[in-house]
Amino acid sequence: MKKYIFLYFCVFACIGVYSQDFKFGKVTKAELLEEKHPTEPEANAAILHKGVHIRIEYNQSTGFTQVKEVELRIKFYNPEGYEFATQNIITYKSDNDQEKVVGIKGVTFNLEGDKILETKLRGDEIFKTSLSKFRDEVKFTLPNLKPKSVIDVTYEIRSPFFTKVDDLDLQFGIPIKKLNVELRFPEYFIFKPMQKGYYPYTIKNSSSNSSLSLSSKQSNGFGKGNSVNYDRIDFQVNHFSIVERDVPSMKEEPYVDNIHNYRAGLTMELLSVQFPQQPIKYYSQTWTDVVKIIYDNDGFGGELKQRGFFEDELNAILEKATSPNEKMVMVLNFVKSKIKWNQYYGKFSEEGVKSAYRKGVGNVADINLALVIMLRHAGFNANPVLVSTRSNGIPMFPTLDGFNYVVAAAEVNDKVLLMDGSDLHSTLDILPLRAINWNGRLVRKDGSSVEIPLIPQSTSQEMHMVNAKIMASGKIEGEVKSRFVNHGAHYFRNSHKGSVEEQVQKLENKFKNIEVENYMAENLGHEHMPVVESYLFELDGNVETLGEELYFYPFMMFRTKENIFKSNKREFPINFGYPSKNRFVFSMDIPEGYVVSSLPEPISISLPDNMATYKFNLLVQGSKLQLSVALDIIESLIPSLYYEETKSFYSMIVDKESERVVLKKG
Repeated sequence: MKKYIFLYFCVFACIGVYSQDFKFGKVTKAELLEEKHPTEPEANAAILHKGVHIRIEYNQSTGFTQVKEVELRIKFYNPEGYEFATQNIITYKSDNDQEKVVGIKGVTFNLEGDKILETKLRGDEIFKTSLSKFRDEVKFTLPNLKPKSVIDVTYEIRSPFFTKVDDLDLQFGIPIKKLNVELRFPEYFIFKPMQKGYYPYTIKNSSSNSSLSLSSKQSNGFGKGNSVNYDRIDFQVNHFSIVERDVPSMKEEPYVDNIHNYRAGLTMELLSVQFPQQPIKYYSQTWTDVVKIIYDNDGFGGELKQRGFFEDELNAILEKATSPNEKMVMVLNFVKSKIKWNQYYGKFSEEGVKSAYRKGVGNVADINLALVIMLRHAGFNANPVLVSTRSNGIPMFPTLDGFNYVVAAAEVNDKVLLMDGSDLHSTLDILPLRAINWNGRLVRKDGSSVEIPLIPQSTSQEMHMVNAKIMASGKIEGEVKSRFVNHGAHYFRNSHKGSVEEQVQKLENKFKNIEVENYMAENLGHEHMPVVESYLFELDGNVETLGEELYFYPFMMFRTKENIFKSNKREFPINFGYPSKNRFVFSMDIPEGYVVSSLPEPISISLPDNMATYKFNLLVQGSKLQLSVALDIIESLIPSLYYEETKSFYSMIVDKESERVVLKKG
């Protein structure tokens, strides 16, 4: 009888032999002397070399392992670039296994006179933290950084989850001089490379021949012992390589959901695996497949079956409800009061809903799966909605990692109302911005799912009423009363925390040359109601006296002083997050003895298809000036095709709000 003992991939070590144009620790004086990046002189730092090499190894005792080698050399031009000296390495774990980071080496190089001095990263400067049940973080910062320093970093990630290749980032907020990426897999693993981003890099495909040995024992008969036989199997190794020079930086831009979505990157989708003399196993999935796997997990579908831990407390509260909407608000507020968010995302329950309820703390899934259970108990057609957060990006193809968050949904009168109990200030159909990212998947009780949009349909509203008096001395005194609704109210509540004195300080820092008194903010703790803010102010620096004339900005401290869109071109959409309506109504008393000499002309401008509109109208009514300004963002997602128009639109707003009223003595 012939019995195969193991597969020994004798050449897998050969698969890991890569071209070596990087030598750790071999930093040159020229690199240390460089004061500015040659093509991006404004850069605070630059990646001189980034190498990523991925292969699959086989070991008789441990089986398959994916090995990822990382090499990094970074040049610093000034202290503002030091943030890139911190390395955050995320690793994954399951109940039975985990990834490991090994062989971490780091050195900082500085030029002192004519000598290159080295400062090595110490072991006690490397920190490992558990982020969640499924993720750990290894973090370290290179020491002794100075302007013109260079650092070298190298490490290896060894993963038992060999069928999953993490997405590779190929573009960053600083330029890259040399980029070298190599992935090598035996022909048994069929991967499909998928490019993302706007930088046009090239993937080269090639293959090489290799071989493995099959070792087996064969009995020679009773009392004659066993013999060992070796069979040779030839196979190919598939290569994917990327070699780029002078990759430009892609910096943060205003109104971007996640700049990572648009930077150059590589995703490797595993299509299938087939070993010799074994059937093929397909890994490519649809979103329906992914949702079923998630739903069948005890930490998701299993938790939705939990009962018997909240009913008495919740029933006592629901007795007071007078409408379905009020009942939903009560359930949402009940969950928020019972389970506090531990700041961890997740589509799977970490504590278990019962335990989270008992302990009073849990991750996003603990909270929002409990919310679904309680909404169902209250009689609503409620279901979880799987989400990829903004920080997680937009998944390119169906994978389990495509979702990292879950919210609750209630279907009422053909409308889907979304809720997130992890956010203290969210309410019906008002999600925190982190969870508003294109589309989610609503998962029904039978495990089926449907895609739903996460972009808000409700319009955020702000209304500002200003009554002011222009003084001949150049001061302006007045009162502001503002009202915030929907996402405007949600943003206000999240950004206005602390004492009244702290809020006054924030306003005075924001507007400059202003003194604020009698500050009040109402309904901060009533999320289903608008926020109302009011205060008195005294403003300096807005009025200029030239002889017998007064020049002042009628939009006062609210005027837009500069265009937030500064780039000459933009290749990705402008994402405002949600539709909004912003209204300003001013009533201004002219000082006694003065009359209006000139006024800014009214304007009404818009983007194509009325994606956004702006109106400015200033009138004289006796001894008063009446100003109305309206800025409406109708479409919260504006394609990059309209970037020039959008930039011009905001330039016209800046120009109009920079125009002044001229008063002269009558």
